[in-house]
Amino acid sequence: MNRLKFSLLAGTALLAGAATVPAHAQQAADAAEEQASGGVQDIIVTATRRAERLQDVPIAVTALSGESLSAQGIDSVQDVQRATPSLNIAPFPGDPGTASVSLRGLVATEALPTVDPAVGLYLDGVYIARATGANLNLIDVERVEVLRGPQGTLFGRNTIGGAINIVTKRPTNEFEGEVSAGYGNHDAWNLSGVVNIPAGDRLALRFAASHSQRDGFAKSALTGLPLAVDNTEYLRGQIAYQLTDNWDILLSADYSDTRFRGGQWVTPVAQTGTAALIVNTQPPAGDSPADYNQPFTNRPPSQVTGLYRNTVWGVGGTITGEMDAITFKAIIGYRNLDKHLTGNDLDGTPYTLLQQIYGDDRQNQVSTEFQLFGRAFDDRLDWIVGAYYFSEDGVNDSRAHFLAPFVVTQGRTYGESNNTSLSFFGQFTFRLTEELRLTAGARYVHDTRQLTSRNLNYAGADTDVVASCGSALATAPVCEINLKPAKFNYVPFTVGLDYKPVPDVMLFAKYTQGYRAGGFNLRGNDLLGLAPFGPEKVRSIEGGVKADLFDRMLRLNLTAYNSKYTAIQLSGNIPNFDLNGDFIGNSAVIQNAGSARINGVEAEATLVLGGLTLGQTIGHTDHKYTSIAPTAVGVTLASPPLLSPAWTASTTVDYKLPTSFGSVSLHGDYSYRSRVFFASQPRTNPALPELSQAGYGLFGAVLTVHLDNPDLDISAWVRNIGNKKYNQRSVDFTALGFMSYFPGDPRTYGVRATYRF
Repeated sequence: MNRLKFSLLAGTALLAGAATVPAHAQQAADAAEEQASGGVQDIIVTATRRAERLQDVPIAVTALSGESLSAQGIDSVQDVQRATPSLNIAPFPGDPGTASVSLRGLVATEALPTVDPAVGLYLDGVYIARATGANLNLIDVERVEVLRGPQGTLFGRNTIGGAINIVTKRPTNEFEGEVSAGYGNHDAWNLSGVVNIPAGDRLALRFAASHSQRDGFAKSALTGLPLAVDNTEYLRGQIAYQLTDNWDILLSADYSDTRFRGGQWVTPVAQTGTAALIVNTQPPAGDSPADYNQPFTNRPPSQVTGLYRNTVWGVGGTITGEMDAITFKAIIGYRNLDKHLTGNDLDGTPYTLLQQIYGDDRQNQVSTEFQLFGRAFDDRLDWIVGAYYFSEDGVNDSRAHFLAPFVVTQGRTYGESNNTSLSFFGQFTFRLTEELRLTAGARYVHDTRQLTSRNLNYAGADTDVVASCGSALATAPVCEINLKPAKFNYVPFTVGLDYKPVPDVMLFAKYTQGYRAGGFNLRGNDLLGLAPFGPEKVRSIEGGVKADLFDRMLRLNLTAYNSKYTAIQLSGNIPNFDLNGDFIGNSAVIQNAGSARINGVEAEATLVLGGLTLGQTIGHTDHKYTSIAPTAVGVTLASPPLLSPAWTASTTVDYKLPTSFGSVSLHGDYSYRSRVFFASQPRTNPALPELSQAGYGLFGAVLTVHLDNPDLDISAWVRNIGNKKYNQRSVDFTALGFMSYFPGDPRTYGVRATYRF
């Protein structure tokens, strides 16, 4: 809490003390043409599926413009958490390209194609179903919108926690572009470029590309090989064509290829029980569990030797047309991912406590959305109706070895899934008076889920001989089980009021109900274990104020909410039976096994005084389970929420000083999050530490010199200035006697030059 208090006090002091800016600096800033208009600038968002001012949208939204993303060094989706209240994004164990996104205490901890995320991710209106490969590059982005809380009607795919909406810059009729290059520590370098090409009165093209790479942050003390070596390529192309004066089409394609040599940086934490027995009895002689209790080492004795590669690409098209007083829009998208990793050591020791031999994910999806919107009754009524269809095919294939040499067999989990969703929606906003509006909307959703399972055990290493099926219901060597499709129907909805007592102040209140789709237990072993689980539901009451004050010098947005979270998808103990009906043991699978209430408050403030801009955000999430089913595993009424800090806060300072050659910009930021829990159950074994990360804060800074002629920026930057050691996630196999951590990035720094033309 001390660091949180620091962030709050720093932000308060900056906002309150801003009037003491030196007179010469204020006069210089006032003289700058780019600041001549003064005040907080408007941001146009599409949080309601149409373009509106951020301050006119009665929703809790964090909107980060492309300029703000660049100033704060936010290069990817994962970085957005540094500037958004109540948002936490953590890597998935053993999969550096996959992230678990938590917003307002709601998170999905699995990354299987049969389990959907709790926070929806959209790229130019296209829903991205899988967290694998979703940590997209934010080059040439117009803005990023984070919609907090269940969205219900307009973003109907799994938005119980919220939605992240990425809007890229689209082609224009001006020839322009930029080239950027940078270099930093850990031999990191990057090169990117953007070009916009007009091709006549009705056609324009835009292309963006980047390459980034760096050495690893750690090395294996066992092999000497680097860990987490990153090499990423990103490409995007767009074509905008105006068919007629009232109709236009935007075609887009993007491609991302990420490679990690050495897998993730994993550090060992503790070994007890069976794991300690292996350490004590297997060569090299003289080892003990204490030798591998190194939670922050950058020289772990990891035996990892493999390669991680994740390729994601997609194509899409948006058609927009005006038909008298009605606007038609169609958004069509196709996306494909292919992830492969080998030799991933998840315990960080020389022993095979848990080694992922390989892990493959393949997925493709098609989505189509049709919208009609317009106004009626002398513009008092804003309305939108539409239909949405989504279909995906996915494969998850993973082979792992536990506790060698005590366990000879290797387990393989294999599942093929097909998911479809069809929905119809409508939302209406009616202006009751000049100051008061009523909004109501609903969506009908029909989901179908299907799974083919082939879980089995191989006789040993380097063999494909099947020793047994994972389920007594299957027959070797194929071990295939085809499950009956599961179907779910539900109706998200929203109703709310907003009121403007004066033009620059809006009060709003709303009631929203949202859902996260049900699914299948891909790792299940019998009919009960393979049974589908149903959708989660969140009912949220929310109220807030959005205000631009003191001639738009200060922007203050506040929100408070209360959520009822039911049918929570938790891990549960399910009894397994053989074909004769005899009990053969328990397995942990996902089931709807709990409920909770979540209260929270969020605040965002921006103060502009000439060339000085100060920002402060804070989010508090109070999560408490109210009921837990008897079959739930590792979760009690006293358990904390996973990967969801109770407090988040950030402070930013930006100052722009005009000079005779251009300008100099200074940026500083501080991001804080309180304790994050990686496991729901407190440790009962004193030899094992609590699986959590204590609260911490990270500082960053950027110094930019801008030259007017040529149009050139030269920047020096640093992140995690204090070289804070912290962990982002854990592997929790305490039942087998070990755990390990995934450390966060150390201090990084570098220089960058950007030339615009």
